Parts: sequence; structure tokens; C-alpha cells
Amino acid sequence: MSIRSGLRLVDERLETSKGAVVRGLHYQLTRPQARLIRVISGSVFVVAVDMRRSSPEFSYPTCLELTEEGRQAVWVPEGYACGYMTLREGARVLIKSSEREDTRFACTLLWNDPDLGIEWPSFENVVVNERDQRGKPFALAESFE
Repeated sequence: MSIRSGLRLVDERLETSKGAVVRGLHYQLTRPQARLIRVISGSVFVVAVDMRRSSPEFSYPTCLELTEEGRQAVWVPEGYACGYMTLREGARVLIKSSEREDTRFACTLLWNDPDLGIEWPSFENVVVNERDQRGKPFALAESFE
């Protein structure tokens, strides 16, 4: 994966969640966002799904755990749906984006679509907000060329 020359991160959010909260999988077809994700406290399970039809990795999810102890960040390029599940109470996640979030262009991929084969961590009571519960299955989701 490469970073475009001159790419600027123009938006920054700090999100705090309780344990076993799912956010995503989000992307924007118009004004696509690249994201830099870093855990400030706690730990999260991050998922990025390639939504670019022209890519050999189209539809494949990439999953990894980020922790405050690991002090790592993950770069999610434009053209990916992205989300995460918090693994510890009070997890704080810093997300920097190349574009501002625009609800007019927002798309949500169903986080637990069995066709994606994502092996989410197992929790008894996973919290998913209404927007993310209404995400589209991959087979019906819009994608990039």
C-alpha cells in the first residue's frame, strides 16, 4: 500500500467506548477517506475491508488488534470500509482522516456479514448502534471501481 504524495489529514476524532462496542464498518464513495487509527488507552480489534473492485484483495478483510501498550497505529487507505470493536472498558481511539465525514456520502457495511468471514472477538453482550445494525451485506453494498 502506498501513501499519495501531499495527502493531508484534515479531520481528527477521539472516540471513547465501553467494552464490546462495535463501530463500523464505514466508508464514503464520494470523498473517500484514508484513516490513521491509534489506540490511546485500552485495546481495539480493527477491521478494514477492501471495497475496490479493481483490487486483487477486493472483499478481503484485514484484522488486527491495537493496544495502548503496543503504541502502534494502522493506516487504512481510501477505498476501504473500516471499523473496530473495543476490547476493554474505556478504550480511547484517535482517528485522523484525509476527508471530513459527510453523512450525505456515508455507507455502512454490515459488520457481522457471514460472507466476509470476519472472526470478531467473542463477547456475550456486543453493543452496536442503530446505524451499524442497518449496514448492508457485502453482496448488496456499493463499491469503488
